[in-house]
Amino acid sequence: YARRDSKGWADLQNDVHRKFLKGWLEHQGATFEGGEVQQVKEN
Repeated sequence: YARRDSKGWADLQNDVHRKFLKGWLEHQGATFEGGEVQQVKEN
């Protein structure tokens, strides 16, 4: 589906995956910043 030279398509997939992952992590009570996952401490 994605050709080896279709960097734009790969970037789009990565962006969609990051957004999905960020939303899922936030739902799990974590934050996603700069590519690093940081657990949120609940006080």
